[in-house]
Amino acid sequence: MIAVAAASSSTGCTRLQKSPLLPEPGSRLEGWLKAVRKRPSAERLKQEVVAPGFGSDMAVEALVQLMMVEVARLFRRTRQQQAGQGGLAPWQLARIEEALRSSDGQWPTTQALASLCGISRSHLSRSFATTAGIALSDHASAIRLERAQDMIRGGTLPMNRIAETLGFATASTFSAAFRRATGLTPRAFRRGFH
Repeated sequence: MIAVAAASSSTGCTRLQKSPLLPEPGSRLEGWLKAVRKRPSAERLKQEVVAPGFGSDMAVEALVQLMMVEVARLFRRTRQQQAGQGGLAPWQLARIEEALRSSDGQWPTTQALASLCGISRSHLSRSFATTAGIALSDHASAIRLERAQDMIRGGTLPMNRIAETLGFATASTFSAAFRRATGLTPRAFRRGFH
């Protein structure tokens, strides 16, 4: 069983509880849940549960609903793949993932990713959305945010170097994008881990 966050509107508190409806570790559904946990909404939910503040009950409820939508989309994606609807081959997905996770300096463009896969930009965008259940730009932004959070947690790189590594034009552009996605500035996020 896996612990999940649950919001109780009657008590007004958030607590962790075990759910018999969730899969055992290593199952196929567990893989889907891991994919959802990589989303920015999961990080935000964790922040609300760990350090509740004003309006946390409502925020937790909204974030749980958002994550339920993301899980439903993952199920839908699997059904589409099983039905044989168009999409990307596993090797193409792996190339995209590798390019996004290993970029250093210049963030890969849709055209560059399409070239890696041997298809056009428009075909890549359509096929990625069909396969992943999420727009390529949203997936790339989520990976960029995840990498930024990992670098900030590491605590050794200055913000301008993190911004440069992730392909942002300036540190202030990076800070604005990070704050828009998480609700925290990069420095405030770093202080939360040190």
